[in-house]
Amino acid sequence: MSTCYYRAHRILTRSSTTTWKPFAHHLGEVERKFLDNITDIDEDQINQFRNSGLSNLTTQCNSMDPESYQVFHRYFNVFNRMFFFHSFNRRNCTIRMIHRDGDDSMEWEANKDSLEEVYGHTLREPYGRPHREIVHCPITIFQRPWDTPESRLKSYIETLLHEMVDAFIVTYTCGCEICQELFAQEYGQRGHGETWHAMATALEETVTDRLGIDVSLGIPAAMSDEWYRTNADLDGVDLRRLDRSSIEKLIEQCWFYNGDPSGENDDDNDDNEESDASEDSSEEEYIYD
Repeated sequence: MSTCYYRAHRILTRSSTTTWKPFAHHLGEVERKFLDNITDIDEDQINQFRNSGLSNLTTQCNSMDPESYQVFHRYFNVFNRMFFFHSFNRRNCTIRMIHRDGDDSMEWEANKDSLEEVYGHTLREPYGRPHREIVHCPITIFQRPWDTPESRLKSYIETLLHEMVDAFIVTYTCGCEICQELFAQEYGQRGHGETWHAMATALEETVTDRLGIDVSLGIPAAMSDEWYRTNADLDGVDLRRLDRSSIEKLIEQCWFYNGDPSGENDDDNDDNEESDASEDSSEEEYIYD
């Protein structure tokens, strides 16, 4: 493909800060509009959030189970309206909780037993591409095994925010091959490139500082994995708030557990697989796909 077949749609929506057409925007535009919006959030929205009790996780858990559909969608709807231009709806983005018990327990166990156990994930190739009118980008969140309801709810909020950034980027950035090639560095091998890093950092800071929920969106783990996979020179990347020594240690762990990301040393990695599996990480990281 030699030309971008969504260029015309981008021209039509370029002047608008609230009109979003699936697969019709540059990554730079998605990032810029998101960051501008998060900077200009009305103080009334912040006060409304705090006055609603959503900042008090104990209160929320006293009234509803943290795994309930109502809790998930209450936070999803508020975040969608406040941060994502109300661009998500039931047609283009749904949330699915995978429980330890019940009909989806086998999927929960499979994730728990996998080498890359994740807290949640977003479908990388939305249904409907390139037919934007039927795009659907589902978010999956796995039930956490912790005993405290507040800790589980906090984890779900963190996972939800992380995956909403993923879903927003996947849904609204241009889908043609030439743009995907141009976007490679900004998008990243696992969707955690420069654009996601900028958006997730701003979102984490805003929710913590202004909404009163001390969240961690798993940025160190996501970016260290991205920079490990791309063999990035840390002197040439924007670390933003990340501590370089901590990121270097996480990248070293990626090399230790996974070997050469290019696959050139797979044989050596296989020889050490048994000993690698027995080692425990010194620090638990929030893990998302």
